[in-house]
Amino acid sequence: MSTGLLLDSSKGCQGIVDTGTFLLTVPELYMGDFLEAVGAQQNNQENMADCSNVQNVPTITFIINGSQFPLPLCAYVFNFCMAEVEITYLPFQNRRPLWILGDVLLKEYYSVYDMAINRTGFAPSA
Repeated sequence: MSTGLLLDSSKGCQGIVDTGTFLLTVPELYMGDFLEAVGAQQNNQENMADCSNVQNVPTITFIINGSQFPLPLCAYVFNFCMAEVEITYLPFQNRRPLWILGDVLLKEYYSVYDMAINRTGFAPSA
């Protein structure tokens, strides 16, 4: 099961790949929808998932330049059923919502950074 489109670079969202960010950060504009889609609720600044219903927690799919990057439940819900997401702390750039794809994504995908042509590549990690 998939939540559908959460980040699609062709729809005007921006994302930063950051090895120094442990979590996935979500623009405040989308946090409520994100938590609802994954069956989590905010409780005392923590995003708690319903682990009694894990079979229905969706795989989240990010679409970056037309390529799909699914994140299974185990990539973003752990530590006693907490969804490892927080609100993006950086302002929108060029009026486009900004996501920070931290270790939650990077532990699932090998990344290559080509600074000569300002490009990042991803491949499934082993």
